[in-house]
Amino acid sequence: ACIDELEIYSEPLASCSELTLTSADEVAGENVAALDKGGEPFGSGSLSGYCSTSAAGEGSGFSATGIHCWKNINDGLLGNSHSWIPGGSGPHFVGVRFAEQKAIVGFRVSRKGEGSCCSDRISGSYTVQYTLAADANHETPDSAWIGLGTFTRSSYGFEYFKFCGEIQAAALRIVTTASSACIDELEIYSEPLASCSELTL
Repeated sequence: ACIDELEIYSEPLASCSELTLTSADEVAGENVAALDKGGEPFGSGSLSGYCSTSAAGEGSGFSATGIHCWKNINDGLLGNSHSWIPGGSGPHFVGVRFAEQKAIVGFRVSRKGEGSCCSDRISGSYTVQYTLAADANHETPDSAWIGLGTFTRSSYGFEYFKFCGEIQAAALRIVTTASSACIDELEIYSEPLASCSELTL
């Protein structure tokens, strides 16, 4: 046998910046932001008086406790007592760094994914950004982040959004204009791994 060249193709990188409100079925996949999948949270700060420190930081092991700390963002727990509310002067953001670079298709946010408290804190706009920077965190410069679109919230329960295409990312963050915003959990989804073993000419 003789082969003079082998070319292997990937999908072109998505170049649009649009988010679409959708259903859980449309973004079904693995939650790569989860702590048990190696997701590491980071944030710009937390609401003073409701977190033992209002400081920015990274990592699930960050020394902070309280009901509104940024490290709650991917702890797997829902409701007001396990949520993030920004602190400090801004810009206000929270995000997750993945265990390794992932192909992501969408995400879920909520104010009260569980429980009765509270019907508030969903005002403002929210810009979703991703980066391929290694070890991305709260100190990664703004120039390293790429916008995926902006959304507003109309529900206190689960809201699902999908990207315009599959995105390769090392981390994702949400930047909000509202210092009063609250997110109890951020889930970020990758496509399920293909299980077929078939080639088509």
